Amino acid sequence: MADERDSRKDRSRDSKGRDRDLGLFQPITRRDLLQGAGVAAVGAVTAPLAALSEEAEFAPEHAPDYYPPTRTHLRGNHEGSFEVAHARAWQGKQWPNPTRVDESYDLAVVGGGISGLAAAYFYRAAHKNARVLVLDNHDDFGGHAKRNEFHHGGERYLSIGGSVYLEHTHYGDVTLGLLDELGVDIARLRENQDEDFLHRPFGLESGVFFDSDHYGTDRLLTGPLLPFTLAGPDGEYRWREQVSRIPISAKARTELERFLSERTDYLADVPDAKKAAALSKMPYHDFLVKHAGLPDEAAGIYQRYLAVYAGVGADATATDYCLKGGLPGLRGLGAYGRALETEMSSYPAGTVGAYFPDGNATVPRLLVRALVPGVAAGENMEDVTGARFDYSRLDAPGSKVRIRLNSTAVHVDPPKADDEGVSVTYVRGGRAYRVRARDCVLAGYHEMIPHLCPRLPEEQKAALRYGVKTPLVSTNVLLRNGKAFTGVGAAGFYAPGRFHTMAFAYGRSLGDHRQDWNPEKPVTLHMIAAPGSEVHAGSMRDRFRAGRRRLYEMTFTDYEREVREHLAGMLGGGGFDPSRDVLAITVNRWPHGYAYDRDPLHDPEWRDGEAPHEVGRRRFGRIAIANSDAGAAAYLDCAVDQAHRAVQELVADG
Repeated sequence: MADERDSRKDRSRDSKGRDRDLGLFQPITRRDLLQGAGVAAVGAVTAPLAALSEEAEFAPEHAPDYYPPTRTHLRGNHEGSFEVAHARAWQGKQWPNPTRVDESYDLAVVGGGISGLAAAYFYRAAHKNARVLVLDNHDDFGGHAKRNEFHHGGERYLSIGGSVYLEHTHYGDVTLGLLDELGVDIARLRENQDEDFLHRPFGLESGVFFDSDHYGTDRLLTGPLLPFTLAGPDGEYRWREQVSRIPISAKARTELERFLSERTDYLADVPDAKKAAALSKMPYHDFLVKHAGLPDEAAGIYQRYLAVYAGVGADATATDYCLKGGLPGLRGLGAYGRALETEMSSYPAGTVGAYFPDGNATVPRLLVRALVPGVAAGENMEDVTGARFDYSRLDAPGSKVRIRLNSTAVHVDPPKADDEGVSVTYVRGGRAYRVRARDCVLAGYHEMIPHLCPRLPEEQKAALRYGVKTPLVSTNVLLRNGKAFTGVGAAGFYAPGRFHTMAFAYGRSLGDHRQDWNPEKPVTLHMIAAPGSEVHAGSMRDRFRAGRRRLYEMTFTDYEREVREHLAGMLGGGGFDPSRDVLAITVNRWPHGYAYDRDPLHDPEWRDGEAPHEVGRRRFGRIAIANSDAGAAAYLDCAVDQAHRAVQELVADG
C-alpha cells in the first residue's frame, strides 16, 4: 500500500537558520572515524620530492597514516588529481628539462584504474620477469572503482565510490578468466546478497520522493511503483492510489492515469517492422508529450529516472532505451508493444548483478595484491575485503611492479631510435620527471591522450577527442542508524527533482566483513547524481560538458547542503534529523565518468572500424591504448577486454 510522508519544514526561517537546522555548520564527530585533518592533508601533494634513484622513497605513500579509502570530504577527482592535467590541456603548459628517473622498465602504464592494472597483469603473464611502472594522478589506485570506508563504534562500513557491480552474465572469456584467476567466485558472491535498490532492498519498498522546491511539498510515495517502472503481477491494481497522491495538478494526474491504463497505438502510422527504428531516434519526452499527449508536468516525473545510466534526461534519451529500462509506454505501441512487453516479462529476475561490499573496488584490490607482493595478506575475494593495504609497498624499490600514485603524466613520446624506449614525463609534487620503458599502455581518459601524445596522427587525435565522458557524482552518507528507513517503509529512492536522483541504503557482507541490515546500527546511504540530466539543450556531449562544469564549480559545502536538505525532506517522516543523524559524508566527484558510448539522437551510424573509439585506440609504435573508452562501454569487462587487446598488440609485435 502506498505510504505518504510529509516533512515539517519551516519555510519562514532564513537560509542561515535553515543551514543550522540541517547541521551544516556543526563539526561532525569523528573520534573513531579513521579520517580527519591529519590524514586528509596528506592528499595534497605539496612537499618536494627527494632526488630520485632506485632507492628513493616516494612520499607521501610512505607516511604511516596514508590510507585513502577512509578519507571523506571531496573524493573521486579530488583536489590535487586534476590541476596538472588541466594546465596541460587547457593552457598548453610544458615541463621542460624533467629530472631523469634512474629506473628501467619493460612497460609503463598511464592510468591505475581497472584497465591499467589489468594491462600490467596481462603483460606480466606474457613476460614473467617484466618490470612494470603504473602511474596514476589520484592518491589511490582503482580509477573509478574506488572504495569508501567508514569506521564507527569499532566497526567498518564499506560503500561504493564509483563503479558499482559485476554485470557478469554478459562477460566474455577474457574477463571471466581474469576474475577466476584473481579468486572471484560469482556464485559464492551472490549467496548472501540482498536484492538491489530497485527491488525491495533489505525487504523494504522502493520510494519516489517529490521535494518541496519543485513540487510544493515534500512527499514520499512508497510501494510497487507502476507509474515509474514495470511492476510485478499485482502492480497493475495498486497504481491508481499512487497516482492520486502525486503532487501535480488534477489535470496532469488524469492524463497520467489515462496513459498508464489505456491500450492503444500512439504510433499507428508507423508499421510495426519500423517502430524499433523510429523509437531509437525519438526522445522519450517527445514520445510522452507529442504522441501520448501527456502534459509536461506529468512527463517530468520520468525525466531523470534513467539519468544515472544514460547521464542525461528523458528529453535526450531514445525512447527504445527508456522502454527497455522499465519506463512505461509499451501499452501505447499496439502489437509491437505487447510483443516487447511479453519478451521483457520473461527476463529472469535478480540475475544481472553481483555486488562486492565496496562495489567493484574489490577487483583493483585483487589485481594490486596479485601484482605487488606483500601489499596485503590473503588469497581470495573474501579476505581481500577486510585486508588493510600497505601503501608504502606500492612503489617499493626493487619490486617488479611499482604503482606510483599522485603522479600525472603530461607527455608520452615514442622511441626516437631502435635502442630507446617510450619516454614518459609525469609531474609529482610540483616537479617533472621522465622515465623510459620498452612499451607503454595509455589507460587513462581518451580526451587527454592528444595532449600527452602530440605526435599522433591528426585523424586519431580528433577521434580521441570526440567522446565526452559522462559526469557523475557518487555520494556516501554514514547515518547514525536505519530507523528512518523502517519509519518510511523504504530503502531505495528516486527523486525526480533533486540533484541526487537515486539513493539506496547499501550494505553487503562477505567473508569476515559483516554489514548485515540492522536498523538499530549505522547504515550507509549511497546517492547518485548525473548533472547532465539538468541540462535541457544540445547533444549528449554538450550536456555532459555543461554538467562537468557544474561539478567543478560546486564546493563541498554545496554538496553537503544538498545532501542534508534532500534527506531531511525524504526521511523526515521516519524521524530523521539531519543535524543529529549524519555521521560522515564522502562525495566522489567524477567529472569524467562513464565512457562515451553513442548518442543515437545526434551521432551518425559509423561503419565497422570507423567509429571514433576504434580509430582512437589504434596502436602508435610501442604505444598501445586501453581504457573502457577504447570499447565505448562503461563496464568492467570492457576495461579488461581493452587492456587485453592493447597488451596483445604489443606482445604480437615482439
